[in-house]
Amino acid sequence: MRKWFYGVFLMVAVVFGLMATPDVASAQDYYSCTDRMTGYSYYVMTETIDDDGYGKIFVSTRQVAADGVHSRVLKWGFAFDEGSCYGSCITDSSLTPSGNDVRNSAVARSIIRTTYYLLHGKNHPYLS
Repeated sequence: MRKWFYGVFLMVAVVFGLMATPDVASAQDYYSCTDRMTGYSYYVMTETIDDDGYGKIFVSTRQVAADGVHSRVLKWGFAFDEGSCYGSCITDSSLTPSGNDVRNSAVARSIIRTTYYLLHGKNHPYLS
């Protein structure tokens, strides 16, 4: 009888414990920029940020059309090397900056600035 009572008591405690645990998911899309040429807005998807700790950062963005209805997800890769930042859009190579230098693309530069700030709470000296 005791084993049965303790078993029921434990199961009830676990159920109430799970119900009392708050959800801690914090995935958000942060506005990064709007491309004046195309009208597309770009949002950094926080749950996709991957910093390898050695100067490479991967992130996905949501590209939203001016009508606010159509959107797609784009994967980006960035690398910091010898005082420079290189980037490319893995999903759509037409968005990759010329020479892969983020200074040649306002969109790529804004995306890595937003991502770096979300990761470290400050701007990267090269991107300031």
